[in-house]
Amino acid sequence: MNEHYETGLIIRADTAKLPLPLTQTALDQYRAAADAGLGHEDDAAITKLIASSAGLRLPVDT
Repeated sequence: MNEHYETGLIIRADTAKLPLPLTQTALDQYRAAADAGLGHEDDAAITKLIASSAGLRLPVDT
């Protein structure tokens, strides 16, 4: 994923081995989005991943 502020915080918390369960959950979602080929996108990639997992289609940006 692109290095956005929030993503950077999550990655630094993981690297520092801070016990933050919600941070770990967020990191797992970012990694899953990156693994799905959405790593070049911003935080909206998580929404796309969740929608896809639910069989939903999001409107396309125009």
